[in-house]
Amino acid sequence: MATKKTTKRRGGRRKGQNASDFIRKQPASMSTKEIMAAGKKAGIKFSPNLVYMVRSRAGSAKTKGKRRGRRATPGSNANDAQFRKLVVDLGIAKAKDLVDEVERGVKELIAGD
Repeated sequence: MATKKTTKRRGGRRKGQNASDFIRKQPASMSTKEIMAAGKKAGIKFSPNLVYMVRSRAGSAKTKGKRRGRRATPGSNANDAQFRKLVVDLGIAKAKDLVDEVERGVKELIAGD
């Protein structure tokens, strides 16, 4: 009869806490050196670079899901946005009539009538 071949699992999770979890649980006020010392005392080995990486990713996770407002198109400003809002509020037909009225008034001023 053939015997069943067994394989060793690689990359399995260790019992207890990993270094990244340990770093995340430390207060933000702790310096990297203090976290390194606390990790050494707890028997967890890691580099200062891991502390910086974990902390930087923890900060970016807070802003990851936030929605951002629409960006202004190049050359536009707050007045453009306000105008667009007024057009939506008034309706396109009424807004066109008002723009035409303003245009006629400007032409009259330029002509000097």
